[in-house]
Amino acid sequence: MRKSSDCQRTIRRTFAAMEDSPKKRRARTVRKPIAPQAKDRGPQPGSLNENELTTAIVSKLSAKHKCQLDPTQFRIDESLVKVGAMNAAAGFAFDIHPKPGPLNSGVKRRICQDILKLSLVKTFYKTTEDRDVTVAVILGDKDALDSFQGITHPTWMKRAADMAGVEVRLAD
Repeated sequence: MRKSSDCQRTIRRTFAAMEDSPKKRRARTVRKPIAPQAKDRGPQPGSLNENELTTAIVSKLSAKHKCQLDPTQFRIDESLVKVGAMNAAAGFAFDIHPKPGPLNSGVKRRICQDILKLSLVKTFYKTTEDRDVTVAVILGDKDALDSFQGITHPTWMKRAADMAGVEVRLAD
């Protein structure tokens, strides 16, 4: 066993050696991106397909309602609201979800957000300009509609859309 004076002597030598040696500076680390930035990649194949489907659905809706529908954004009080396809003069506002097939939980969540947003748009036009606006969420196909509404019984999302006065339907 070492005596305490031996330990103290070892500690003094260590500190003396540290003071005599030149101090090393830590190398500065540079933060480099792990992956290339998204803006350089361009649009991905899935989003291109959805953009084409969205454009086709908007043109169908424009022809059906005999008015031009465009993506719109406007302010309600201090909040900015973006609607997928709208013609305020004709009284139509639509949000489009063109993904075919059964919907996953993320898409259902976005649809519920759009239902809330379209309910706000409908209430805003009813209270400020005293006119009715037809609002709807347009889905891609029958499978998507079935997964949102429920096959055996209505889902809570369908009931919420009905209570908010927002239709959930197909483009046809």
